[in-house]
Amino acid sequence: MAQHNETGSKGEEIARDYLLSKSYKILHANWKYYHKEIDIIAEHNDKLIICEVKSRPARSFSDPSEVLSISKMKNIVDAAEAYIFKYDIQKEVRFDLIVVLFGENIGIKHIEEAFFPGVNW
Repeated sequence: MAQHNETGSKGEEIARDYLLSKSYKILHANWKYYHKEIDIIAEHNDKLIICEVKSRPARSFSDPSEVLSISKMKNIVDAAEAYIFKYDIQKEVRFDLIVVLFGENIGIKHIEEAFFPGVNW
């Protein structure tokens, strides 16, 4: 497995553990809709949380716009719509970003409401 894939998988595992420690209920991980994927789907405070996870070296992260392109946001929203339809979800939906920062120590930046469908593009 390529190093970046291993880092990404480790970052997603750390993000899941982080969410669990904050009392989120993980519903699915790496849920796919055709070629589009949602890293983590969770529930928290009666909301459906759609979460994108990015892993970065600690020194290279400063702004979420650096890691979420418009096309990536659109793909996440498309997959979220398919998920909501498939499972007949009747909850408010929130789109979060978790950036796992690898360095001497592991850091986590959890950005709730990282984007709003249609607003950011």
